[in-house]
Amino acid sequence: GGWRLLTHCNTGTLVSGGGGTALAVVRAAHRAGLLERLWVDETRPLWQGARLTAWEAGREGMPYAVLADAAAGSLFAAGRVDAVLVGADRIAADGAVANKVGTYPLVVLARHHGVPFVVVAPVSTVDPATPSGAGIVIE
Repeated sequence: GGWRLLTHCNTGTLVSGGGGTALAVVRAAHRAGLLERLWVDETRPLWQGARLTAWEAGREGMPYAVLADAAAGSLFAAGRVDAVLVGADRIAADGAVANKVGTYPLVVLARHHGVPFVVVAPVSTVDPATPSGAGIVIE
């Protein structure tokens, strides 16, 4: 089999241009024949995953399924997630990451189940003027 990867929100070309962020990594795995399944979190309340990531994945011919945000736990428990790949809205100087609502529960699930959790973000996302995650302004 291949890798079963989970994403949250939209991290493709539509969000950052070029190949995107986390979805660029998924795309590379797909093109290398390593992607068994992409789990696309719907990402409430605006459905960026269900609307944008699913569209980009489908356009690339990736094997994907849209996942209700609250359903990720059952996939982890069944051993059906090999890694979580997300983008970031902001990264503080200390490495703290702020991302869309629903990202934190994925971090907890990944850690509990021993699944790698990877933030894929451009250097422009790092804010050296914000010393720690507590200082990140939530939009």
